[in-house]
Amino acid sequence: GHTGPLSACAFSPDGQLVLTAAHDNSARLWDSRSGSELRRFDGHTSRLSACAFSPDGQFVLTAAWDNSARLWDARSGAELRRFDGHTSLLSACAFSPDGQFVLTAAWDGSARLWNTHSGTEIQRFDGHAAALFACTFSPDGQLVLTAAHDNSARLWDIHSGTEIQRFEGHSGALSSCTFSPDGQFVLTTAWDSSARLWDAHTGAELRRSYQSDDG
Repeated sequence: GHTGPLSACAFSPDGQLVLTAAHDNSARLWDSRSGSELRRFDGHTSRLSACAFSPDGQFVLTAAWDNSARLWDARSGAELRRFDGHTSLLSACAFSPDGQFVLTAAWDGSARLWNTHSGTEIQRFDGHAAALFACTFSPDGQLVLTAAHDNSARLWDIHSGTEIQRFEGHSGALSSCTFSPDGQFVLTTAWDSSARLWDAHTGAELRRSYQSDDG
């Protein structure tokens, strides 16, 4: 149904729905069993880069190259809120584990924390020397992890915005980052063809995996 390349997808928390985001400036909601399109989220003025469901499945979050993220009602498709403030295209977005906050990352080198319900910017995470490509919350919602084109991932305190750990070692721009379910470890991938596992507390690299040139 989309008329442009797809950039992101997500399951609803109950697995009943699938959310897709594309370069046709829209996100779409699908029935995971039948494949039928149920709803369309239109309003962004440029290609979408990321999408997410709220933990309770009631809301949809999208991020786009129009420098904004938007909150939608998953049932009606209505746009509820817009998160404006970044000065460059957005690359990633996420809900906090309790759904009270929204996290966005952009090519302006910053990640920003927003109140989901008011749309107010609460915290800004500045320090990367290049565009951010990924962001996520720790499982307990107290930390923020970002990954950037400056070959590093960084860990931040959600309340103070202070950088508390840096993960350096990749020789190429980072493309993704995530926490282990218990929050003890961080996993990153990069354009240097490697994935690396880190100790979230010390920043020490614990393991790496490379893809050889012959696959």
